[in-house]
Amino acid sequence: MTTNPRASDSTADQVQDLANQARDLAADRISGIAKTLRDLSAGLSDGSVAERTLGQIATGIADASESLQGKDLGQLASAASDAARRNPTVFIGGAVLLGFAAARFLRSAEAAEPDDGPEPHGGEHGGEHGGEHGGDQPVDQGGDLA
Repeated sequence: MTTNPRASDSTADQVQDLANQARDLAADRISGIAKTLRDLSAGLSDGSVAERTLGQIATGIADASESLQGKDLGQLASAASDAARRNPTVFIGGAVLLGFAAARFLRSAEAAEPDDGPEPHGGEHGGEHGGEHGGDQPVDQGGDLA
């Protein structure tokens, strides 16, 4: 089987373009996170442990954002490894923040998807006692309440 070298070059170019777009978007988002952390640290009392820690994390994140610009994937992986060795606290803090951001993004994307299917247990209240009574409505068992 032979492959068309132009097709594989075109595919590689497309993948590289997508990677560059993702890199630039990530750099913008990371820069926004650094700005938010700086704003948070500015609101804390000067010299406090929390203020200094947030300031260090914000600086590390801003540096990471700047270092993303103009690098290919191999260079980025190498830079991330070097940064983790130089300053593990900032790296771990950044990883935690990115994890929270990713979780929030996934939850918001999930919530934005329309639900086309019918509700599983009849009605808006659903639950175990769905159907005609609704999940949070008392069900008359035929007993006398008086």
